[in-house]
Amino acid sequence: MLKSFSPGAWKFPGFLTLPEEPESFPAPLRRAVRLMLAGAAVTVVWGLYVAVVTGVNANYMVTPQGKITRIGGAELAVSIVVMVVFTLVFAALWLLMARLTRQGRNAARLTSSVLFFFWSVMSYLYLGSVTEGPAILAEVVLVLVIWAIGLASVFLLWRPESSERFRR
Repeated sequence: MLKSFSPGAWKFPGFLTLPEEPESFPAPLRRAVRLMLAGAAVTVVWGLYVAVVTGVNANYMVTPQGKITRIGGAELAVSIVVMVVFTLVFAALWLLMARLTRQGRNAARLTSSVLFFFWSVMSYLYLGSVTEGPAILAEVVLVLVIWAIGLASVFLLWRPESSERFRR
C-alpha cells in the first residue's frame, strides 16, 4: 500500500517523458535541446514578468513612438492577455524546435535559424527604444539572455557533428 506513494512508483504520461537518446545522438545536439528547453523556461519568466509589470505599473506604458502613455481598464486587460498569449506561443516554438531537433529533422535547424533572426531583429528594435524606468533593467537582461540562448542553440545546430545527424 505504501509503495504506491513512493516516488519510484510514479509514472508520468508519455507526453511528459523524454524519449531515450540513442548513443549516436551527438553531444552538440543534446546541448542544443537542453538550451532550447531552457529558452522556453526563460521565455515564460520574461513574459510573466512583463505581464506583471504592465499590470502593476499601467501608468508607465511606452508607445512604439517612444512616448509615455497611460492605459487602463479593457485596454490594460487586453495588453496583458496579448502578452501572455505571445509568451505561450514563443515558449511553444522553443519546445517544438527542441522536439524536432531530437527527431533529427533538418527543418529544425532552418526554422530555428529563421526564428533566431526574427528574435534578433525584435531585440534590436526593443533595445533601441528602451526608456528609463525602474523595471526596465530586468526586462533587458531577460531579453538578452533569451537572445544568447538562441545564439548558442543555433551555433550548436550548425556544428559539423550535428550536420551529420541531420543528413541521415
